[in-house]
Amino acid sequence: MRYINRFTSETKLLVDARLGDDIRAWSRQRLGPDPHGGGQFRDQYGVTSVYLDTEAHDVYHRRGSFGRSKYRIRHYENDQAAFLERKLRTRLRLTKRRTRIPLDAVSGLRLDDPDPTHPAYWFFRRVTLRRLRPVCVIRYGRTARMGETPEGPVRMTLDASVMASPTSLVTLNPGPGRELVHGLLILELKYSGVFPRVFKDLVDEFHLMPRSASKYRFAVQALGLAGATPVSLNT
Repeated sequence: MRYINRFTSETKLLVDARLGDDIRAWSRQRLGPDPHGGGQFRDQYGVTSVYLDTEAHDVYHRRGSFGRSKYRIRHYENDQAAFLERKLRTRLRLTKRRTRIPLDAVSGLRLDDPDPTHPAYWFFRRVTLRRLRPVCVIRYGRTARMGETPEGPVRMTLDASVMASPTSLVTLNPGPGRELVHGLLILELKYSGVFPRVFKDLVDEFHLMPRSASKYRFAVQALGLAGATPVSLNT
């Protein structure tokens, strides 16, 4: 199944965890729940992703075309499926392509032997050509709200308790992990075209400042995966 991304732009921010409840309450008054969310407000779920990189960590170092795309295997809590996904960022656009597969098929995936008949052959072919392999698993709890605005569709996600574990296997259960960005939440604002008024109001209300907030980069640095000494990303 071909996934069509409705959002062409994304702004990320690191926010003080003490603002979390207030930002959630603000967004619940102005945006609708995520259609796949659970909990009292139907907007919360866990996310687990296996990130792929080369042995030399070309994706992390953003070498050439590796710096524009991320390949990962993603699972949303309570979903009996997983997604094989490529996230591609250019100067003007953010695009995603993903294929849905049964959750119980994840552990048996062969990334080094593409099957031309598999619906995700496009994913396996690119992973093989780029010599990508699993390097870490990242997990977190997400609050997601979305809606339609005069500027187009929008989606807001607020991620907490972000944990990372190193791995060399395709697994969604890597065991204990290391907490990233302690005391902070990762806020992602997705939209199409111009920055929408609802997000301008959010930024102004809480005095927020955009800041690079790549979970994968945080994980590599915290786990020392690129040959560096593990660093603390806590506040």
